[in-house]
Amino acid sequence: MSSHSGFAAAPAPARAASLCLLLSCAALPGLAAAQGPNVAPAGTAYRWQHGLTAAADGRSETEPDSLRVAAPLLNDGDDAVDVHLSGGESEPADHYSGAGVLWDASRTIDRVEIVHGSWNSSGDGAFCADLRLQFSNSARGDWRDSGWAVEPAYLYDSSQTAGVVYTFRGAARDVRAARIVGRLHCTQNSSYWTNIREFRAFAAGDLSLWNDAAAPTLIDAPDPDGVELGLRFRSTQPGWITGVRFYKSAANTGAHIGNLWSKDGVLLARAAFAGETASGWQSVRFAAPVRIAADTTYLVSYYAPNGHYSADLDYFANADYASGPLRALRDGSDGGNGNYRYGAQSAFPDASWRSANYWVDALFSPLSGDTVAPSVPTGLSAVAADAHTVHLSWNPSSDDTSAQLRYRVYANGDPVALGETESTAFVHDTAQPQTRYDYRVGAVDAAGNESAPSPSVSVTTPPLGSERSCAPFPAFPDRNCTGVPAGRPLTAIVGDYTTSRDGQTIDGLSISGALIVRHDNVTVSNSRIKSYVDHRTNRNLVLKDVDLGPDACPARNNGGRRLIVGDNGYTLIRAHLHHNGDDLLVAGGGAPVLIQDSLIHQTCFYPGDHLDALQFYAPGQVGTVSILHSDIDARPVNTGGYGNAAVFWADRPGAGSSLTIRESRLAGGGYTLAPYDSGLGSGVTIEVSDTRFVRGSQWGSACYLGGDNPANHSPTVPYNGVEGIKWLRNAWDDGTPLPSCQ
Repeated sequence: MSSHSGFAAAPAPARAASLCLLLSCAALPGLAAAQGPNVAPAGTAYRWQHGLTAAADGRSETEPDSLRVAAPLLNDGDDAVDVHLSGGESEPADHYSGAGVLWDASRTIDRVEIVHGSWNSSGDGAFCADLRLQFSNSARGDWRDSGWAVEPAYLYDSSQTAGVVYTFRGAARDVRAARIVGRLHCTQNSSYWTNIREFRAFAAGDLSLWNDAAAPTLIDAPDPDGVELGLRFRSTQPGWITGVRFYKSAANTGAHIGNLWSKDGVLLARAAFAGETASGWQSVRFAAPVRIAADTTYLVSYYAPNGHYSADLDYFANADYASGPLRALRDGSDGGNGNYRYGAQSAFPDASWRSANYWVDALFSPLSGDTVAPSVPTGLSAVAADAHTVHLSWNPSSDDTSAQLRYRVYANGDPVALGETESTAFVHDTAQPQTRYDYRVGAVDAAGNESAPSPSVSVTTPPLGSERSCAPFPAFPDRNCTGVPAGRPLTAIVGDYTTSRDGQTIDGLSISGALIVRHDNVTVSNSRIKSYVDHRTNRNLVLKDVDLGPDACPARNNGGRRLIVGDNGYTLIRAHLHHNGDDLLVAGGGAPVLIQDSLIHQTCFYPGDHLDALQFYAPGQVGTVSILHSDIDARPVNTGGYGNAAVFWADRPGAGSSLTIRESRLAGGGYTLAPYDSGLGSGVTIEVSDTRFVRGSQWGSACYLGGDNPANHSPTVPYNGVEGIKWLRNAWDDGTPLPSCQ
């Protein structure tokens, strides 16, 4: 391997002397900024129902129930068909309507256009005032005015010809949704309308350090060896690195690879160049853009397998090279610049030579919208269910703009996340036996801002085979693997038992009354509780190998008391719950509920009971329920019309809520599973996978998505990347596939 100084054919001192004559240090000007594509193609735009009202702070909010028209209406590819925003209905004065785009992930845009359709008025109405462009980061009504000006100025004119294009421009913004709104009716009972033919939103053009006219002094350095060539840079504002580009000589042949690294060599993104020209600037985009922080050093590089790269020595010897928000760093300001590494494959270029510019450049999309990270997650807890499984839960974070957050789970200091979830619970199911894990969690908003990691929590998995286990799917838990292990001696407690401290472990008790939990992080194992558990607002209750419920159904209804009183989350592992009426369990907002390897059955029916085995009830609150490899049976069935279900998910949970059912068996109910309220704009996700429904155990159907009942619930939609139900590989208990919730 040759030493690196720009050429490899001669000893370093001689090569350096020659290069000083050939290479220029002058910075070539030119901020590159390409126009981005339209990211609102046919079929992607929607009309928000008319009747928007102005909020107290002057923003225009969605209608009270936050519903959105289900079918795509705009951008349908047919310019002859306009969309009525009002439709000619009579409306009260000063109402608003809107039309725009909701994406499945954030987009960085810098221009929006609307193509006006036809007009119909006899003197007043149709966008009579206050036309604005608004952005949202969640599609749940957190709309904010963009502040972008419109050209030409919008004036009400009923004689205006259809097809006029109005353009909003501004600094690039990272948003989840965009729409235009305006006042449709400026007098009471106006019945006029306006139409929008098309809504266009354009991705912000990428910026780079050099424009396409910039060229190296030495285009072809006669060095034939494979080498990685890099550039250290920063941005004065946050944004996204979307790709890499480099200047190519005709002799710089072979397969090139572009990379983005942290300053310490952590690979953040990689992509292979394709469709290159013979020479000049070449570009490649990453499969997913990488969010970068302001004033933070990164390194962009490419691998030239046959050398013959371009170079200018001493380019960064005395000062940064700045272009727009981007800064190529002066050599030595945060490590060397002019980075390289010889080798047979692409690798982090950790050496540097003579402050050289090897003409590597970053494609950058600046972010000038939401730049504030969510709050740090709190209350992280970890429970080792067995040698390979750890259950994590935490409190939800808050954010200034995003209604729905994602969370990244990290272990043992690894900068690459174990996984990402929209709920406040995570199952690490690839853990190793007898291994200590230190977990942290970060919150990520819709704009990609990530919080600092939470304080760590540690757990050590038990040895393989040391934990009791239930036979895996397609078998299901039964009495033999749930509740108190057979033959386990128990200490009798007459009456109720109350916890005494945080972190208490209760093991081997037989409690004739109730377990009263008044502390956090309580674990109960190998115990029989013959009444109920009252844990109210305390967190992180774990019931493992516990038998809960009376020996038989009581003579009368217990007044709606559940087997677990309190909806602030709990974990059931190999639990056996039985003999209770009018909902055995209720889940709500707050800490997650996890049910794994558990048996819930032998419900008690009393006249007038709704009788769900598990019901979610916390309108507007964020709830997370996970049912993993469990058997839930809600028989006997209420055939009196009041209904019941094995799992009833409804009552409008808040955005970010999630229900997950995997490898489980469900029986009973009018509808065995009732997964409502995961509709358009809800931000609620449901997954049902590899689950078996007992045929004939219900008087209705196995699954019902709900009807359109604004007072109580709304129908669930198929998963669209944001909300809705994922229905995967489910079947009747005889193996007959259930292709959809039906």
